[in-house]
Amino acid sequence: MERSKLTLEDRNTINGKLDHIGMHLSEFSFPNLYLFREIHRYEILHCQHGFFLSGLSYDNRPFIMPMLNPEKTA
Repeated sequence: MERSKLTLEDRNTINGKLDHIGMHLSEFSFPNLYLFREIHRYEILHCQHGFFLSGLSYDNRPFIMPMLNPEKTA
């Protein structure tokens, strides 16, 4: 698994992934993710199963957001 911090260079990749899964919430837009990247410690995870975004919630709980459309994984 490869892990990297969210950077400005990830903009096109993230936007493409969010468009592909139809995620059009402001909380999951690249500008919002980038703005709060330090607070939530966002990281991009690449592994054999796909592309994920990990981070910490405001109450310091870890989470992972799949960046793929579940309907297209079967």
